Amino acid sequence: MYLPDGSGLVAALYNAAPGSAAEDALKLLASWSTTAEAADAQAAEADSGN
Repeated sequence: MYLPDGSGLVAALYNAAPGSAAEDALKLLASWSTTAEAADAQAAEADSGN
């Protein structure tokens, strides 16, 4: 789904049946994103001296 702001960005949505291997895989992928965001936030905080 293209976003309506004209940026050319695309939103992709995924779902999986509860308790399935696909659900486990999606949770693993989500944890990678969350970990990267947390690392970015920590680096920004360190750069700001807080």
